[in-house]
Amino acid sequence: MRTGRMRLLCGWRLLMRAEYKGCGIYYNQIGEGRDVILLHGWGYDSSLLMPLAQFLSGFCRVTLIDLPGHGQSDEPAEPMDIYDFGGAVKCVMDALGILRASFIGHSNGGRTILAMSREYADCFEKLVLCGSAGVKPKRTLKYYIKVYWYKIMKNILRLPVFTQKIRERFKKGKGSEDYRRLSDVMRATFSRIVNEDLRYLLKDIKAPTLLIWGDQDDQTPPYMAQIIKDGIPDCGLVMYKGAGHYAFLERLGQTERVLEAFLK
Repeated sequence: MRTGRMRLLCGWRLLMRAEYKGCGIYYNQIGEGRDVILLHGWGYDSSLLMPLAQFLSGFCRVTLIDLPGHGQSDEPAEPMDIYDFGGAVKCVMDALGILRASFIGHSNGGRTILAMSREYADCFEKLVLCGSAGVKPKRTLKYYIKVYWYKIMKNILRLPVFTQKIRERFKKGKGSEDYRRLSDVMRATFSRIVNEDLRYLLKDIKAPTLLIWGDQDDQTPPYMAQIIKDGIPDCGLVMYKGAGHYAFLERLGQTERVLEAFLK
């Protein structure tokens, strides 16, 4: 199990566990009322969404989930894809007897919600996607040259003439520091997830959907919000000026008012 602090804040239930493909998935709840499920982004855990959960618990039953390999939840034994992340969420819903819920997801949490629409669209009441991933980004020629060169070098380094030490040195020189700190299983999981383009699912999402974005978001740029908005039939967009990838927290008061109006 990943290390982390068990949450015992006022109003919170004890941390609970479900299991998906042998992977322990931990979750928590607060509040009473209609069900809302909050999903965090890659590299974080559900604690990032606690400010929203505390507010929403005034009129909803809020479930926060640590996605596989994050927070308290176990790393999977084998690499997962984004549809597995959706399956893990559905597993928690089944454990709680939740048939339908509204979902709020940030970044990879939004991507997880989009992926769930492939098999679990009947579970959706309303959707809120905050700086959501899921749209394959535009790439520059420089990016493609870099990737092409990396793949060529990786194949060359497989030749017997190169030692394992040289191969490891090459690998350590590539990717972000966060990526290099991941276990092999989570690296493979990350690669599978970020290379999945979910635009093909947008047109079939029937649930009312709200996008919350920052016009200075450099991780999921505003053009991605427009693609998602154009793809989902019943979809609105709130764009915060001067806000970045965590716009929903940077403008927390506004976000609370928007969510209350949308979810009630």
